[in-house]
Amino acid sequence: MKITLVGPGIMPIPPTGWGAVEILVWDTKNALEELGHEVQIVNTKDSIQIINEINNFGPDFVHVHYDEFIGVYPYIQYPKAITSHFGYIERPEMFGGYANIMNAFAHYKPNIFCLSEGIKNVYKVIINIPEDNLFVTPNGVNTEAFSYTDNPEVSVFRGKRYAELSPGTTE
Repeated sequence: MKITLVGPGIMPIPPTGWGAVEILVWDTKNALEELGHEVQIVNTKDSIQIINEINNFGPDFVHVHYDEFIGVYPYIQYPKAITSHFGYIERPEMFGGYANIMNAFAHYKPNIFCLSEGIKNVYKVIINIPEDNLFVTPNGVNTEAFSYTDNPEVSVFRGKRYAELSPGTTE
């Protein structure tokens, strides 16, 4: 299967430092390729370039990882879905200018990969997206990027906020 992943076009993919969505797109590409799929990453803010690169590749499926590209969504001529990584999506009172993006979602009624049931409910109840267009697909994690030990060298603080600890306190 040929799959296109559309990144935000803000930082490079793979990222050279921090970039949560960029790391996710890169890890997804690698996991899909390990499964034998051919994967294209499009990572630009230029809407015309996004469409041209997708069309030149001719994918079987397109996954857009940046909700601000909702205006490009109707021009993608392949099966597709979009994911929002907006941190306050479950807090409509904090939408501010983001409400314009949600209005576009309400208009286009795209297929949406929701990162949680809570996000799915926001799209269904508040934005009025049909349930048939909503799919809960939580983010995965590249377990190869982490190491584990039964004997950690760093203590974990539970039940106390850092502000409650005196400088130099380790309990």
